[in-house]
Amino acid sequence: TDPGFETRHTMTVPLEVEIPPYTEASALAFERSLESRILQVPGVQSLAWGSLVPFTGAPISEVRFDTQSRGQGRPASIDNVSPEFFSTFGIPLMHGRSFLRSDVSANNGTQVAIVSQAFAKAFWADSDPVGKMVVTPDDRHLVVIGVAGDTRSERFSILDGPRLYTLRNEQELDGQLFVRFRGTATPVAASIEQIVKSLDPTQESTPSTIWNFLESNATDMRSLAKIILFMAGIAPSPPIT
Repeated sequence: TDPGFETRHTMTVPLEVEIPPYTEASALAFERSLESRILQVPGVQSLAWGSLVPFTGAPISEVRFDTQSRGQGRPASIDNVSPEFFSTFGIPLMHGRSFLRSDVSANNGTQVAIVSQAFAKAFWADSDPVGKMVVTPDDRHLVVIGVAGDTRSERFSILDGPRLYTLRNEQELDGQLFVRFRGTATPVAASIEQIVKSLDPTQESTPSTIWNFLESNATDMRSLAKIILFMAGIAPSPPIT
């Protein structure tokens, strides 16, 4: 099943950047140095940050119109992403535009957001969502600038519900790092792991493609299915009455 984004050539880079032992300044310096060095690895095409990790579940929040009070909105998942998120994952923009670096520097004024097709349909039916405003649970008022293609990132083969993409501030420290690459994953992952260790020996980072994560889960599910079938096969038959 096509999940609507790249899985074989996008990998996660697990990181533990906590304050303490980091300070805010040292954590930002670590992330900026890491980004710069990863982008120099042969085969790496881009990198991005996101607050949601594919196939690990997505918390649901209330998103509402600016004319609504709390409790009157609708459920949606919120992914806080960097400007390169959509190009890194290969998620198409169906209408409007993607995030720009200039949007980050301007986010103290009018903030922007991108919505999924499912979000647009749930909130505006057949109306054009571009230019409309939505409000997040932390009371940010965001103007919709684009509509992204739907994905299957929460449960395998099932379309995600409404999703709101907000723009990650460069000073933020939370989130998952993703890397888009071409070629074979093994040498790229080894190079990235070495870079992480050279910047912080305490990090235990093992980069892995999203596809490998899916395969691992599929293997676990096959093993569980075999156990269930075996137990069902040896279970005593009910007595005939």
